[in-house]
Amino acid sequence: VLHHAHRFFVPQSYRDQDHHGHFVDEARSLNLEILVQECVPIADLEASNYNHIRWVALEYKQSITLNLTHVVVTKSSPYHKRTNFMNDICAWTGWELTVKSAELVLAVVLLRRQCVPPLADCAQDFSIRVSSPRWAVDEGKVDEKRLLHEARFIADSTMPDTSNCTVPQQMYRDFIQAGGSQTACRQTSAAALVLMAA
Repeated sequence: VLHHAHRFFVPQSYRDQDHHGHFVDEARSLNLEILVQECVPIADLEASNYNHIRWVALEYKQSITLNLTHVVVTKSSPYHKRTNFMNDICAWTGWELTVKSAELVLAVVLLRRQCVPPLADCAQDFSIRVSSPRWAVDEGKVDEKRLLHEARFIADSTMPDTSNCTVPQQMYRDFIQAGGSQTACRQTSAAALVLMAA
């Protein structure tokens, strides 16, 4: 699935509902929501309360449970993205949550992709949420562990919609060009300083 310039491996049993990252698997009583946030400067994150993905997870948990009753968080821990199909050179961090309530059972994997090209000064957050009605879990129609497995599978497949990032001819040309532009600017500034000193 291509969504906001990123690709995800989504099982074929899911059907796209609105072309905005919402999918439904009626046969298995599962809902999938994929959210891709806009890039944010790393400096802004460091100056805020969101400098680590765990703080994003804390607020995310509060927002998704706001209208639920009898909420129990059964898992809240760091998550390590296991695959890198495009040899992406960015840094990835993650956090996973599992939540049970009287209405729903949810599994969520949150990811942060840092040092995003072209200037490597931005970060981008993703959320992959798989949920099922509580009754489906109680009746044995849905395995609670399966929800987390599904969320992890999709999260692991997250990749930018680009060619192989380590092929020299294609390795983030905009990244290399931006780096070259910055170097040229620094050289020009240095030359100007030398002339001023002279």
